[in-house]
Amino acid sequence: MVLLNFSFNNMNHNTLCVEIITSVLDELRRERKIKMVLADAEIEEYIKLDLSGNLDPDDPDLDEFMRKTLREKRDFKEAICQKISIIRLGYMFKVLKAVHPGKASMLGAEAF
Repeated sequence: MVLLNFSFNNMNHNTLCVEIITSVLDELRRERKIKMVLADAEIEEYIKLDLSGNLDPDDPDLDEFMRKTLREKRDFKEAICQKISIIRLGYMFKVLKAVHPGKASMLGAEAF
C-alpha cells in the first residue's frame, strides 16, 4: 500500500516515481549527446577519451580538451541534480496534496 503513494496513476497504469526519475535522467543524457553531435563538438575526440576514474578538471597535466570536457560534464551533473530535485519535490508535493487535501501549499519549487 505504501508503494502506491510513490507512484503516478495514468489510466489504471501505475508508474513508480523512481521509474520516472530514471527515464528523465536517460532523456537528459541523450539530449546532451544529441546536442553535442548537432553542434559537431569534436565527437571523435570525445569518444576516445577515458573518463573513468576521479579526474580533476583543474589538473595541469590534462590537455585543454580533456579539462573542458570534464568541466562540461561536471556542470551537466550539477544541472541534472537540480532538475531531479525539483521533480522529486513536485512529486512529494503531489503526494502531500493527496494525503492532506486543502492543507498543502508551495510557493515555488525553485525556492527550496
